[in-house]
Amino acid sequence: TIYPDPTFAQSGRSRDSHDSSTLTEEVEMLKDENVNLLEKLGLAEEKFRQSEARTRELEKQVANLGDGLSMEVKLMKRREEMLVRKEQEIRKALISKNDKSEEITTLQQQLQSASEKAAVAERKLNEAESETKALRTMTQRMILSKEEMVTFLSLLIQRCNLTERSVVLWKC
Repeated sequence: TIYPDPTFAQSGRSRDSHDSSTLTEEVEMLKDENVNLLEKLGLAEEKFRQSEARTRELEKQVANLGDGLSMEVKLMKRREEMLVRKEQEIRKALISKNDKSEEITTLQQQLQSASEKAAVAERKLNEAESETKALRTMTQRMILSKEEMVTFLSLLIQRCNLTERSVVLWKC
């Protein structure tokens, strides 16, 4: 076995106390450094959590933006479909309008023809009324009133009397 040198042990003790204070200082420095590193680690972890939270928020925004874009695409597709339907309806309406336009033209022609016939009928009616009025006037002229009839009969009787007298005179 090896025995340590007693002088060496004494010098080692002073060296040990010197080493011990140096070690204590180093331990203190390491503790301080450890505290600093722990603080930095805490700050780094906090930044990491904030970064993750921000990342999640951005992912949500991107997802919402994607949803918004897909909604926008859906809305645009709906608008396009609606425009196509309206275009088809307008085409149908134009075709219907053309058919109705032809129908309206036919009805207008029929109306014009009926108006012309009505005008002819009105003219004939006016002519007939005019003739009827003329005939009434003539008939009224031909029909004698009671006074005229009495006057006419009295004249007729007088003539008859005169004629009888003349005949009697002629016979004489």
